[in-house]
This record gives sequence, C-alpha cells and structure tokens, in this order.
Amino acid sequence: MQGLVPRIKSYGRLFRFRYHLNFISVIAGVLFASGSLSAALAGRVAMLYVSFNVLLYGGLYTLNEVTDLPSDRSHPTKSRRPVASGEITVGSALVFAAVSLASGLLTSRFFFGADVFRLFPAFILVNVLYSVAARKVPYLELAVNASTHPLRFALGASLVGGKVPALFLAAYFFCFLGFVCVRRVVEMDVEGWQSRQASRRYSRRGLLAVQAGAFAMLAGLAAIDRVTPGIWYAVTAGFYAGGVFGIYVFAPIRRLYRASFTR
Repeated sequence: MQGLVPRIKSYGRLFRFRYHLNFISVIAGVLFASGSLSAALAGRVAMLYVSFNVLLYGGLYTLNEVTDLPSDRSHPTKSRRPVASGEITVGSALVFAAVSLASGLLTSRFFFGADVFRLFPAFILVNVLYSVAARKVPYLELAVNASTHPLRFALGASLVGGKVPALFLAAYFFCFLGFVCVRRVVEMDVEGWQSRQASRRYSRRGLLAVQAGAFAMLAGLAAIDRVTPGIWYAVTAGFYAGGVFGIYVFAPIRRLYRASFTR
C-alpha cells in the first residue's frame, strides 16, 4: 500500500502539468482581445488557469487515462502512468475526475460569469467525443484534438469580453492541426507506438502531407482575412515553422517533444 506522500504524487501526475504549456493559447486570446496584460488582468488569468487547466483539464486528463488504459498498459513508457501502473484504481480515478470537473465548472461560473462558463462544457464535449469515438479513427482524431486550441484562444478573448474573427479561429485550427501531427510523428520514434488502434494507420509521409496542407490553409486564410491584424498571422506562421516543421530539421526539438509526448 502506498504511503501518503507517494499517493499524493500519483494523483498530482494526473494533472499532467507538462501539457499545461497549451495555456499559452488562452493567454494569446487575452492579448488579442485586450492588447495588454495589466496586473489585475494577470490575476484573473492566473485564476482562470487554475479553474480551466488544473481543475477542468485535470478531470479530462484523468478520464483519458481511464479510456486509454488498454493501450497504455501495452506501451513501454505509458504503462508507468498512475492508472495504467495500478498506483490509482479505475474507481478512484473516476471519482477524482468527477470532483475535478465539477470544481472547474463551479469556479468558472462563480468567478468569471456566463461568457467564460459557457465554453467550459464545450471542452468537455470535445474531449468526450474524442475519447468515445474519434480517437479510434485516424486523421479524424487529429482534427478533434486540434479543435480545442481555437476554443482556448476564444476562451482567453472571452475573459475580457472580446471576440475573435472566424477566419483567424480557422487559421488557428489549421496551425494546431499541424502541431498535433507532431505527436504522432515523434511517437513513431519509440517502441510500442502501434499500441493505439488509430496510430497503426498512420505513416510518416501521410502525417507530413497533413502538416503541409494545414500550412497551405493557414497561408490562404492569411491572404483573405481583412480583419485580423497581420502580426497575428506572422506569429502563428512563425510558430508553425519552428514548432512543427522544426522537428524535421532540429534534433533537440524532436527529442524534447518525444520526451514529453511518450510518457
């Protein structure tokens, strides 16, 4: 039986803090709508991080651990995750997920109001869709996974009462469609990547084609969008060049992604 400290550490791993860099999309949405980040606004952003990334997504990541259990147990590194390794039982994980999700929803409604709160269930629905059906379908699972990122951007804008042009949200989606392909590419570098049903249907060439097509769509939307300031497309394209195509050019970037995505 685990001692108290190791058990706390096991539950702490369910939050997957290494993935919390995706909160940058929320911060980007705040900056898009507000133009600056005052001390008071920074405090609200920090509160949103706890409500959204820690509480809401803590529950969603835990549910993913439960639904991914068969494939995780057959993977050489993911088998060490808390639920797959048996450190936390499925029943305990489900209780933890329910409490975490409820806490995220309640804090979002209490602290941020209706504009922010109404987006929280959208993240739950997308993640349930992914876990129940989309994760089994190659390429569809990439699109569903990528769809959370423009939602994050819109969440940040909603925090300050702002809106994001539809064309830029579409461009942001294609940016992260290319990025989620990175995960599948680097997973192929590690033994056991075929443990997921959808992963067996991918090829390196096919994923590169999706990445190239997504970048073409991003460039096309930049050419026709007359509302969004061009700097936002420049930053997005720059991220794509380094963060997506960079894995084919710079070995340290690929190793960094591999260490993060295959644990």
